[in-house]
Amino acid sequence: MAEAKARIWREGDECFYTGGVTDMDHCVLKFTAEKGRYYSNFKNEDFVLPD
Repeated sequence: MAEAKARIWREGDECFYTGGVTDMDHCVLKFTAEKGRYYSNFKNEDFVLPD
Protein backbone atom coordinates (compact mmCIF):
# COMPACT_ATOMS: atom_id res chain seq x y z
CA MET A 1 0.00 0.00 0.00
CA ALA A 2 2.87 2.41 0.68
CA GLU A 3 3.93 2.10 -2.95
CA ALA A 4 0.45 3.12 -4.15
CA LYS A 5 0.39 6.08 -1.76
CA ALA A 6 3.78 7.27 -3.02
CA ARG A 7 2.72 6.83 -6.66
CA ILE A 8 -0.26 9.20 -6.37
CA TRP A 9 1.48 11.78 -4.13
CA ARG A 10 1.78 15.20 -5.78
CA GLU A 11 3.68 18.35 -4.86
CA GLY A 12 1.39 20.48 -2.73
CA ASP A 13 -0.36 17.53 -1.05
CA GLU A 14 1.57 18.31 2.12
CA CYS A 15 -0.77 21.25 2.76
CA PHE A 16 -3.53 18.64 3.32
CA TYR A 17 -1.36 15.86 4.81
CA THR A 18 1.24 17.52 7.02
CA GLY A 19 2.80 14.13 7.81
CA GLY A 20 3.68 13.65 4.14
CA VAL A 21 3.03 10.53 2.13
CA THR A 22 3.01 8.42 5.32
CA ASP A 23 0.41 10.62 7.07
CA MET A 24 -2.24 8.38 8.65
CA ASP A 25 -5.03 10.45 7.02
CA HIS A 26 -3.58 9.95 3.52
CA CYS A 27 -5.22 6.87 2.04
CA VAL A 28 -5.79 5.17 -1.29
CA LEU A 29 -9.15 3.69 -2.24
CA LYS A 30 -9.49 0.97 -4.82
CA PHE A 31 -12.75 0.23 -6.56
CA THR A 32 -13.82 -1.74 -9.60
CA ALA A 33 -16.47 -0.18 -11.80
CA GLU A 34 -19.03 -2.28 -13.66
CA LYS A 35 -20.64 0.51 -15.65
CA GLY A 36 -20.34 4.24 -16.18
CA ARG A 37 -21.76 7.35 -17.81
CA TYR A 38 -20.16 10.28 -19.58
CA TYR A 39 -21.37 13.38 -21.40
CA SER A 40 -20.61 13.79 -25.12
CA ASN A 41 -22.23 15.61 -28.03
CA PHE A 42 -24.86 17.20 -25.76
CA LYS A 43 -26.12 13.89 -24.35
CA ASN A 44 -25.28 11.32 -21.72
CA GLU A 45 -23.70 8.07 -22.87
CA ASP A 46 -23.86 4.90 -20.77
CA PHE A 47 -21.39 2.05 -21.04
CA VAL A 48 -20.79 -1.34 -19.43
CA LEU A 49 -17.29 -2.62 -18.77
CA PRO A 50 -16.45 -6.20 -19.78
CA ASP A 51 -15.90 -8.78 -17.04
